[in-house]
Amino acid sequence: MKTNIFKYSLIFIIFTSIVFIIACEKTIEIDIEDTKPKLVLNAELNPDSTIKVNITRSRHILDNAMITNVEDAQVKIYEDEIFIGNLIYDKNGNYRLNYKPKKGKNYKIIVEHPNYETVKATSFIISKIENISIDTSSTYDEYGNSITNLNIKFKDPANEKNYYMLKLRDKYKTEIWDYSIIVIDTIYTGPDTTIVNISQGAFTYEYSTEVVYFSSNDINLDEDNYFAGVLAISDELFDGKEYLLKTSFDANYTYYSTDTSLIYIDFYSISQDYYKYIKSRNKYTYSVGDPFSEPVMVFTNVENGLGILGSAHANTDSILIKRKNYFYYE
Repeated sequence: MKTNIFKYSLIFIIFTSIVFIIACEKTIEIDIEDTKPKLVLNAELNPDSTIKVNITRSRHILDNAMITNVEDAQVKIYEDEIFIGNLIYDKNGNYRLNYKPKKGKNYKIIVEHPNYETVKATSFIISKIENISIDTSSTYDEYGNSITNLNIKFKDPANEKNYYMLKLRDKYKTEIWDYSIIVIDTIYTGPDTTIVNISQGAFTYEYSTEVVYFSSNDINLDEDNYFAGVLAISDELFDGKEYLLKTSFDANYTYYSTDTSLIYIDFYSISQDYYKYIKSRNKYTYSVGDPFSEPVMVFTNVENGLGILGSAHANTDSILIKRKNYFYYE
């Protein structure tokens, strides 16, 4: 009898708890402001490259649509306040001008469109770092994979704020099926007859590049840069000193490649605004999907809009990597 009383009492408590929880639910309506879309300007000015500016429009926080390219904007560029030309639309939101920025010059970009507020941004082209050396060595991890260690040594200019960026690129040859190729094979040739086999489609090869992700336990780096495709670093802790930046990567995790790859090492001097943008963008990327992370605002220097106009000046080197194992995907 006591057992039954206990059983019914337990059922009553569970039922009461469920009713209580349901009764405590409250629907909270959040009024999210329906802001007007803004122009988004993204550009990296580099003395080694002609000018390319990407123009899109911003999305509402609840908008899941694809990013929209702005194809009919007027994009003007000025060098030390002197107008040098209008950029011409190419594709994928990109506007181009066959002109290379010059170090020591200030550049201003103005973007106008009848449906959006006019935006503008400025950037100063800095000099690239001199007297830089790049060395590599190989070690093996506990799984027998070859790890490439990358050491970059340079002298930081004294008594000024300097910022640097590291990118690694994998240039590789990949096999692609091209359906447009017509293949004619001669099967038989006789005195009066030639038999051929005609088929459509064949494999062809082309070169592409892809980001190489790397890691570092450098004390000057935030933990959000531990595994990165782009690394940004300031000279706050080594102003005016010779510095050795140590990173490493596993070439076996470079996809779409053959058993060898040409890895390009791009080490840049960058503007302060570009540094702030990269740092905030990396933090935002690593916070996505984490319910416990703090909100991250991506830095912008675009007036009345969003995005970044940054300057970068690169030292580039390359190394040939041979894999023990490699991945290939069609």
